[in-house]
Amino acid sequence: MNALLLAVPGLLLYDIFMVTKFSLGAKTMERFAPLHLPLVLLAGIPYALLLLQELRLQPLSVIGVIPIILGAILGAAGISSLRSQTIRPGSKLVTKGVYAHLRNPMYLSVLLVAIGTIFFTFSWRVVAYVALLAISFFLIIKVEERELSERFGGGYEEYRKRVPALIPCR
Repeated sequence: MNALLLAVPGLLLYDIFMVTKFSLGAKTMERFAPLHLPLVLLAGIPYALLLLQELRLQPLSVIGVIPIILGAILGAAGISSLRSQTIRPGSKLVTKGVYAHLRNPMYLSVLLVAIGTIFFTFSWRVVAYVALLAISFFLIIKVEERELSERFGGGYEEYRKRVPALIPCR
């Protein structure tokens, strides 16, 4: 079976979950927390199967290691910055650590790793999935920003003007 047929619905379910979660507001978000990891796995495992199905190592594959390592470092920095924070009503806006330089380091870290995997497959299916992933993250970010603006008001708007969303330069 083509793993892409499993990967895309998993990504769509994850997107629907994230948009719904942020659309319902901070008070409801905590109830959705237990679903986050299973939906990440639902989106991620079929992608891993797609990579295994499409794996074609070539000399240029070594280039893919660079964005994968950068994505892993950025993801670890994002987790470290969030470690003491929880997303609950009354929580504070995280603007320290890597969040002082990027508003969405976790999304960028996943995209960097996904871009790196393209070099291990040289497959149009993987490129298509990474493109869908980028589009879905863009849409999720728009919904998240609306909710964060409502929750944190002017503080978030000032942060949003000062700190870029995904690309660490203005």
